[in-house]
Amino acid sequence: MSGMELNYLNFDVSEDDNGAASWDAMASTLPVRLPEALREASAVLQWAHSAFGTPEGNDEGLAQWDFDLQLAQEVAGGATRDLNARFDAAAGRIETIPALSDAGYCVLTLTLSGPAAFAAAFSDRFGLASLGE
Repeated sequence: MSGMELNYLNFDVSEDDNGAASWDAMASTLPVRLPEALREASAVLQWAHSAFGTPEGNDEGLAQWDFDLQLAQEVAGGATRDLNARFDAAAGRIETIPALSDAGYCVLTLTLSGPAAFAAAFSDRFGLASLGE
């Protein structure tokens, strides 16, 4: 399967000796561009759910993969506002409270982790090299 081009998410990987990996990405964008970044993150999560199932459905000790999703927006005085991002697997999209158009950058972070099979498939699907390559 060929890689999917990622324009907003920039992933860094860390691997253990068994090939399990953790992929961390961050996208920082103005509110007007946030929907595009969310569509990209949704596509990544849709793929993972489709290929490896729902993390919540896995036995804690036998999980195929997991993820963490965060979204915040810079507001006045250097504070941040949590946009309460959550992935709706049934709808295949990330849901949030609306970003304020007159506020600062929105920062989306997405972490995925899984065993060697997940790491290899993720790397192949999104055209990302692992540390061992």
